[in-house]
Amino acid sequence: MAIVMHPDGRSELVRFEAGPEASDARVLAGAGPLAQLQAAVGGYIEPIYLGPKADGRRDVMIVNEDGRSLRLPVNPTATLLAAQVGNIAGPIVGVAVLCVVEHEGEEDERWI
Repeated sequence: MAIVMHPDGRSELVRFEAGPEASDARVLAGAGPLAQLQAAVGGYIEPIYLGPKADGRRDVMIVNEDGRSLRLPVNPTATLLAAQVGNIAGPIVGVAVLCVVEHEGEEDERWI
């Protein structure tokens, strides 16, 4: 499961699904997680790793890699969250997808 945070303050809980069809409106359909994340943020992705959680796992916020140069709108919710638990160099812009990192730093690292 992931949380999609929109610049206008809306948030939605989504899950990734393999294959071209989505079973409901809250499923990101696509060829795989990379394509789904790119569709969600509107371009190439950039991961922002956030601080560790109590269970030792970390969250990752996925944003549009070119968001600032595209002048996407500031995302106040994502910026506030990232500033509280991570080290960011400016506001988060555009849509942000919050996921949990599994197997961090390993060959099979994935974001869920």
